[in-house]
Amino acid sequence: MSFLNPFLFISLIAVSIPIVIHLINLRRPQKLAYSTVFFFKELQKSTIRNLKLKKLLLLLLRVLAIAFLALALARPFIAPKFSGFSTTGSPVLFGIVIDNGPSMGQIDGKGPYIEQAKDVARILVNQARNSDRFLIYSTHGENRFNERLSPAQALMAIDDIEVENKGGLIRNRFRELIIRLGDDIEYRTALYWITDARKTQVSGLEGLEWPSESLRNRVPVLPVIIGEEPTANVAISAVDIPAQIISYDKPVGVSVEITNFGTVPAINQYVTLEAEGRQAGQYEINLGPNQSQTYYFESIPGKTGDFRGKVLLEGDPVSFDNTRYFSVRVPERRKVLLVTEEQSGSSSSYIKPVLDAAEQTGAHVVASRINLEAFASTEIDSYDAIILEGLTEIPEYLHGTLQRYVQNGKGLIVLPGTRTSTTSYNRFLNSFNAGRITGLRGDYGRFDEVARLDRLVEGHPVLDEIFDKKEDEAITIDLPLLYYYQQIETPGGGGSQVLLRSTLNDPLLIESRYGGGRLLLFALSADPGWSNFSINPLYAPLFYRSVLYAAASEQGGMLKHILGRSFDAILPLNNMDVQITAGDQVFRPEAIRTPQGIRLQYAAIEWEPGFYRITDGEVERLMAVNQDITESDFSTFSTVDFENAIKEYVDVQNVIMAGRLSAEELLATIQAAGFGSEVWIWFIIAALLCLIAESMITKMYKTEKK
Repeated sequence: MSFLNPFLFISLIAVSIPIVIHLINLRRPQKLAYSTVFFFKELQKSTIRNLKLKKLLLLLLRVLAIAFLALALARPFIAPKFSGFSTTGSPVLFGIVIDNGPSMGQIDGKGPYIEQAKDVARILVNQARNSDRFLIYSTHGENRFNERLSPAQALMAIDDIEVENKGGLIRNRFRELIIRLGDDIEYRTALYWITDARKTQVSGLEGLEWPSESLRNRVPVLPVIIGEEPTANVAISAVDIPAQIISYDKPVGVSVEITNFGTVPAINQYVTLEAEGRQAGQYEINLGPNQSQTYYFESIPGKTGDFRGKVLLEGDPVSFDNTRYFSVRVPERRKVLLVTEEQSGSSSSYIKPVLDAAEQTGAHVVASRINLEAFASTEIDSYDAIILEGLTEIPEYLHGTLQRYVQNGKGLIVLPGTRTSTTSYNRFLNSFNAGRITGLRGDYGRFDEVARLDRLVEGHPVLDEIFDKKEDEAITIDLPLLYYYQQIETPGGGGSQVLLRSTLNDPLLIESRYGGGRLLLFALSADPGWSNFSINPLYAPLFYRSVLYAAASEQGGMLKHILGRSFDAILPLNNMDVQITAGDQVFRPEAIRTPQGIRLQYAAIEWEPGFYRITDGEVERLMAVNQDITESDFSTFSTVDFENAIKEYVDVQNVIMAGRLSAEELLATIQAAGFGSEVWIWFIIAALLCLIAESMITKMYKTEKK
């Protein structure tokens, strides 16, 4: 506890007045002659004791009453842990974090959220002394005010803050501000956070680290919450290109997820797909509260290269998240590397003729062939897919290389051979969690049928569009005979899918996802000693589509970036001099050459949603940049829940609900939070209680018994 007028402690001298009076009135009782009757002697002793007790109680109450009145004159107050405002003492360095994300564009009865936040910040600045300094930080976009500001400069900085549809960087801004406040040890510190208390904003603090626990204790945070009921919002929450085979003459499927983040139904709204400037489809939206729904569109690229489009949401009043961009790379050719044990001049591969035929007929595959000895010295990252055909063993020194290759979004196809080592293959498959070989069915070269290929079930990119047929037309084909194949136990979990089976229900083709790519494992070879599959009309198109699918990345060729994160991507560029452009803006990322390509890194703080071109002067790629979908969720915490949620990351002094206060009440609350709470009124009340008690004792406390 502290006192605003400590010099008035001199008034405590008045405490001596009742003590002096008590001492003056203190006198020995007179001796009177009474009868020697024992009863009267005992009554005299009892009366004297009661009288002394009464006088002492009255003295104590009078002393306390005068002391409480003297302390009240000194204006006692409870000083907060929070430094806040003060008219005395060393200057204060104020940190003010203002939320300026898209949600601050909401409007309630007091006006736009961002203007309310700026008004609160102005109140804070106007209470400061000229010697105090300010660090003004915003949560989104560039932070233009990195220096300590005087009160006048701080007011100008606050005026310049606007709502930014850019990346949210609240954790980074808090970390920077904390370090700045900790470094300026000549100042006392105070940190205010002006926010609308969005749940997703608080979750953005996850991972916030303090340099030391003492600094965390020295810099408590005082949040000021503006706004009350959040606006209902519907948003485009996701745009994806499902795993598929993309070419310029085939439809590209685009899945669009729409989410109603509000608590009321969303009706009479529409979602539209525009591709290359043309409308490709539209759906009407009817969503219940907190409901999501996915809509599927198709559009046919007219050329190779970057195929771009955007999804539009119509009818939603909150507009910042009503457009979402996408860009898909439509390849001119897919490069495939075939690896066998024979020398490249050997003609024993049954796969190479299929790939050669596809290339000669103008298909989208260019195949190269090498033997296993040459594989270790080959630059494999320039290929979209690798086929391992008939290897006896897969050397362990290649396991890590192939894992990284697939994890980076490439495809791997594995076909067994007659001399395949089950132990070696299982060790390799285990590194991908792609199952294991448990045995063999049939005899190689005996041509005795042990099973047939089971009927084909569409619904996977490898099997879709193999046949030119009508939508409901049944597939009629002479299914291949199987003489000899591996029995494979599929892995547990949801990372694998069986595409082909035998009539004995044994898996024949299994897809396993790994990182951004995939592994396709065949249980039989193309060798006629295994089956008559290689001479069946189904074989060539099915294997060709398997190669195209393996060569397609998990993201369907999309190049995208989400705001609020640093840009970090590896692209197949040639030169190190790379620039990223958006309109007339030019950005120079850091470029690092890696075995996989040129790695680009850039903070991307100033980026906004839209299309960005990446070029090294020779190669050009188009990238779609979109806002983080968490910005669209306006749901907020209650005061208690908000305080409990942020206590994990910062020490909280108090929480001020500005939306419920008038300007005068807000000023008083902020001053109380900074100055502390004056408690002189309680001392006045205590003095009055003492006087009341003194009066009651005087009237009711009897020293004699009736």
